[in-house]
Amino acid sequence: MDYYNIKKFVCETSGNSNFTFFEALKVEQSEMSMMEARFPDPVKEPILRYVSFSTTPRIDALVDEVYAKFKDDFFPGDQVVVKTDTGDKVHGTVREKARFNAITLPDGTVKEGYCSYRVLLQNNEETTVNSISQIARERNSFTKWYVKAFLKMSLTRSTKLGSPWVLKDSVAKKYRISLEYPDHLKQYEHPKDSLRKATLTNKLKANEHIFDNLKETPPTAHEQENGFTLQLWKQKWYDALKHCTVYFQDTPDSDADPEIKQKILTLFQYSSVKVLPKFDPKTVNFLVTSIPYSPKATYTPDNIFYHVLDNKIKVWHYEKCFRFFKSLNITYRKIMAAQTQMDENSASPDVASPNPNNGYVDILPAPGSRAQATTPLDSRSSTPINVFNGSKFRPPGLIDDLKLPFRGVSKSRPKLIKLPGVQDSSDILESWIFLNMYARALIIDNFTFDDYFAALRWEDEETVCPLLMEIYCGMFKAFMDGRRRVLVTLPKENALDNGDDDDKLNDDDQPDDDSSEIKTESPKALAQEEGEKAELSHEEDEAEEEIINHNAYSFLRYKNRPWEDRLATRQFKEGNWLMVLIGIMAMVEFLPEYKDDINRIFEILAPAEEASTPETLQHNYFKKLSAEDRAKTIAIVMSLLLNGTVIRSHIEKCLEDATALRRDRLELIKEFKVIMDQAIVIQKNIIETLKPITTAQIKNWNHDPEKTQELIEQKKKVSRLGFSYLPPEPTTLEKAVCASNPEFMKLIKQRVEKVKEIDEMKQKRRNLEKSLNEIDCQRICYIGRDRFYNRYWWFEKNGLPNLSSAAHHDDEEDDGADMSDAGSEYEEESYLMGRLWIQGPGDEDRNVFLKFDDDQLKSWNEIVQVPLKDSRDNKDDGINPTDKLNDLTNVADVEVREGEQEMESVRKAHFVQAAQALFGLKFEKGEVRDEKGFVVVDKYGSTIERQFSPIERKVLEEGSDILISSSDWGYLERPEQIEELLRWLNIEGEREKHLRKKIVDLQDQITNSLSSRVKTVGIGCKSEDEVKFEKIIAETEISDDDEGGAEEQGSQGETDGDKASTRSEAKKRRREDDEVRMPKRTRRGGQRDLEKQMMKERQARLDRLEHAREMLQSLRTDRDRQNLLSWVNSRAVEAYGYSHYDGPKIAAKSIGRGRKKTRR
Repeated sequence: MDYYNIKKFVCETSGNSNFTFFEALKVEQSEMSMMEARFPDPVKEPILRYVSFSTTPRIDALVDEVYAKFKDDFFPGDQVVVKTDTGDKVHGTVREKARFNAITLPDGTVKEGYCSYRVLLQNNEETTVNSISQIARERNSFTKWYVKAFLKMSLTRSTKLGSPWVLKDSVAKKYRISLEYPDHLKQYEHPKDSLRKATLTNKLKANEHIFDNLKETPPTAHEQENGFTLQLWKQKWYDALKHCTVYFQDTPDSDADPEIKQKILTLFQYSSVKVLPKFDPKTVNFLVTSIPYSPKATYTPDNIFYHVLDNKIKVWHYEKCFRFFKSLNITYRKIMAAQTQMDENSASPDVASPNPNNGYVDILPAPGSRAQATTPLDSRSSTPINVFNGSKFRPPGLIDDLKLPFRGVSKSRPKLIKLPGVQDSSDILESWIFLNMYARALIIDNFTFDDYFAALRWEDEETVCPLLMEIYCGMFKAFMDGRRRVLVTLPKENALDNGDDDDKLNDDDQPDDDSSEIKTESPKALAQEEGEKAELSHEEDEAEEEIINHNAYSFLRYKNRPWEDRLATRQFKEGNWLMVLIGIMAMVEFLPEYKDDINRIFEILAPAEEASTPETLQHNYFKKLSAEDRAKTIAIVMSLLLNGTVIRSHIEKCLEDATALRRDRLELIKEFKVIMDQAIVIQKNIIETLKPITTAQIKNWNHDPEKTQELIEQKKKVSRLGFSYLPPEPTTLEKAVCASNPEFMKLIKQRVEKVKEIDEMKQKRRNLEKSLNEIDCQRICYIGRDRFYNRYWWFEKNGLPNLSSAAHHDDEEDDGADMSDAGSEYEEESYLMGRLWIQGPGDEDRNVFLKFDDDQLKSWNEIVQVPLKDSRDNKDDGINPTDKLNDLTNVADVEVREGEQEMESVRKAHFVQAAQALFGLKFEKGEVRDEKGFVVVDKYGSTIERQFSPIERKVLEEGSDILISSSDWGYLERPEQIEELLRWLNIEGEREKHLRKKIVDLQDQITNSLSSRVKTVGIGCKSEDEVKFEKIIAETEISDDDEGGAEEQGSQGETDGDKASTRSEAKKRRREDDEVRMPKRTRRGGQRDLEKQMMKERQARLDRLEHAREMLQSLRTDRDRQNLLSWVNSRAVEAYGYSHYDGPKIAAKSIGRGRKKTRR
């Protein structure tokens, strides 16, 4: 039973792995039902007839072949979308299909063949379609994923090399397709299958009974010595039971316990034995009864035992059933344990649910595979050898990370860094990934996360931020083209009643007829201008009754011009881009997931008490809208574009390009093997030539002693080197032999040429792998989870340009090889993200494993999230200078700045308060105490022997950097932090072992990216001016602890350290000494003069301190500002000749001539 709980089973339909047997069965059934429901029925039979007896070796190649052939081929009954002459798209059903062959015209030209379709449209009109460009299937019905699932469900193939794909018997019978092998494939008709299956099949064909030569009892010791082992006996019974049936005899005088009978029934059902409701002597194999049976007795024909001997039916008592299954290591207890485990795993996040049409990056893949015991290949269909063999079977040694003993708080865990002034980084990260993954589709240059986050916090409304404007305007162009046609499928309000997410955002990238254009005036604008109308529905009346605290709807028709016209004419300047943004968000405002956010953003951009002007919009956007809210607006538009024509077409192109690249890679591998074999043959001849050379011959070559000794050492290595080792250049020994052997010189030249060809092919393969990673735009790199279910993400692997200069490859030993093409548009030392991101646990992980429910999370956030809110409210008061552009690039400096120290101290204070309020843990003086005051963690990090809950361990180990939910994000930005992380991870735990392995595999790439960012941004490195002003700040703060400052700070409590108190006391003693030396009559007047002098000096120091802070702020701000101002969207300039925001330039002469004509 333990075998079926090992996560090594594979879903046969999708190919996803790392499932238990029960999980794989459940997922497979779910995907089958999904495919049956969505895959078009009319195309199934033609596909099956096409692939029957196909000799295409790989299933992926067969899928590509079928998809290319039937993508534009339609059959009667197909649900299609027809493009009419007016450009509208209408759904319909194919009624008839006529195929016309190619013909030769009188002038000699050949007119290609085509198909004509008669289609019944939704409005009951019929139309004839002759062009393939006017008809298409629903994109979310006929996809490669569905084709592959359908083929896997319908086809099978023998293990014999070169055997064709054959339809399964049930499929062939359903569609009436012959299973007779063609003449050229007759040799594959009876393949040599596995021994036990062939034996069982031959017995059944020869009318032999299934129980012939099959003992009921395990083999004896003598039989095992002769080769008939216990494992082989079990395996034969496992196979035989799958083809058996059982009948339970119930009699009135039966004394069998119903519970025992139910257990026996469970054992048979678990062993795949079919339970028959009625007794049929020709089909029953087992008869379970409580009535004694004797083979020597004579029974009448009406007795059930009359048919036992003739049909070789096994009559077993309940006790014998228990004994038999126990000998097979199948018990009722193990079955129940497996069922319980399956129920628990069904609610676990480790079970991946199929979702092929989610439309965006799925940032959570199946968990990594774990090391498992060796088992037979047919793991899905049979119980393996030695599975229930008692002590000989051992489950995997890894255990859950939180079950490992907690001996102390580790000091090696790297400190996480969080984005300043941001509570939830999810929208910022998701939008950045989307914009860079689909940068080519949106015609935007790739940009770093540093620049993106700085652009989101741009506050200068007078100066245009090129990056921010290009992001918005590029997305707007993908929303609607220049002819006012919407390029996305918009959700409908009445679709919400169905509760189906697929209906909200249809996966079809071709918009429907009713959503191809936007009405000139939205319902909200009409309602505001004309009032409520009588024909509005009850839901719309309730929406109108809601209190509206903004003037955003007035911009939908600002100055009697709809926002759609501004978008269609690409007029984004002078605040028009904000009107377009409001218009798009107003169209999806009714969706529950967006409603609150959109209303909040509208109230910030267009408050009811302010005038409705473009200037007001821009001022409120740049001065009042936070970086999170700006990212939220981008995320809303992004969610609409995901099902749009632009993005879907780009994804389709990437898939086609990836298929072509994989074919090229396969051909390259074949060529590489051929050349490698040729090079090995040459190397073999070279070694055979060098072997006969003796040491004495080398000494007779009259070389100097040092060279002679070198040649002797190389000769000794010749016999040890394998044929596969190909030196890039000839060795000294080979050069010496070439001088006297011309044939040997030819071999050396041939090897050098082959080595060059091999190096070129390796370079081509690296370029292909790089291109495949860059166009893999539907996946991002999820690394794994740590002991506290935090998720680790690396955002520079799939779907993004490979800007790293790492030279880590599997089969190359060359160091520092250039991975980029000669004409690459990216610099060798560059980066896009330059961070390793860590996300808090998901909701299910938090609730199920950490035992921290939503109510507790809400209480925690009410305490912990206060400092960020306060920092936003007071960012202009100097309390939180981290909410500025410059702080992004220097948040991890060794010398943390004053504003960040303030922020960190506030965060720690609220963390301590939350930990005490929810868990009774008191953090004080480097120790942690419980509610009773006992020390649970001392100042060295050691813990007492007590049971800590998972969430308590998380609080103790992560401290103020804790990631408590999926909305909490932190990152590592220094290469040395990766080393610290690897030292902190515990490889004895299940999750962290796989996580560490993944990080080690990506370590070179991660370290290079992080190092590039450190050099580019200057983390830890300051300019001379920065050092100068920081020195002034430090010196001024130290010398500013005079009497006046001490009096002002005294009211705030004693927050300084011991050194500050010591300096204050020393200064006080010196002042007292000065007072003693003064004459009494001048002491009072001198005291006043001294106080005035001290006040002047203190004010001067404060002015100098303020000036230094402003200059330091200006230096860092100017650096980031210049980076943003120098950014240019070269992709748009190359494609259009202008950027998205600027638009085409209008010639001045044309304008002038137009005005003159108007005057006339």
